[in-house]
Amino acid sequence: MQTARDAAALVGNSWGKGCAILPALPVEFEYEPLYAVGILSLLVVAVAIVALYIGHLARAWRWIYVVTAVVALYFNVFVLIAQSLENIPALTA
Repeated sequence: MQTARDAAALVGNSWGKGCAILPALPVEFEYEPLYAVGILSLLVVAVAIVALYIGHLARAWRWIYVVTAVVALYFNVFVLIAQSLENIPALTA
């Protein structure tokens, strides 16, 4: 875990002059398919939120909410299983 001094050194600020306490952003970004599933999950959850708070679960909004909530749960469990198989040594073959 980075401390505030490490973060300040990475972003180029000196500690004595006041620093931005922000984590350093990576320069390179690796695309992984699970990121796409995560973004899809966020979009589905956004539709569910609209159905819940704007549609008040009236008429068709109730079915839209149910379907989007189940799809979001499916995406999240899919990412959980995929990440677990990738990162937990006991689950790797």
